[in-house]
Amino acid sequence: MPDHLIEHSHIQIKDGQAERYIELFPTFRSIFFSHPGAVSLRLLRDKASESAFICSMEWESAAAKERLIKSPEIKAWMEIFWPLVGNEQNSYFEEVG
Repeated sequence: MPDHLIEHSHIQIKDGQAERYIELFPTFRSIFFSHPGAVSLRLLRDKASESAFICSMEWESAAAKERLIKSPEIKAWMEIFWPLVGNEQNSYFEEVG
């Protein structure tokens, strides 16, 4: 698994928009898994803050992620998603054991 890319996006959704984000997530899941190289996807909500999430994504490679990012489907989805976001911070990981 040395080429795998694991990303955790720490997402703070604007007040009152968390449920809308959850409603949009199945569409993201569908787009994500329609692209070659997508391995896993999870959306986690912070138990202490209803508007804080971690989106955990895994790809076979960084190139697989880039293909997703450049796709017209994800660009259209992002136009709906980004207005909901207050802040996003990404962390990238590699498996070492």
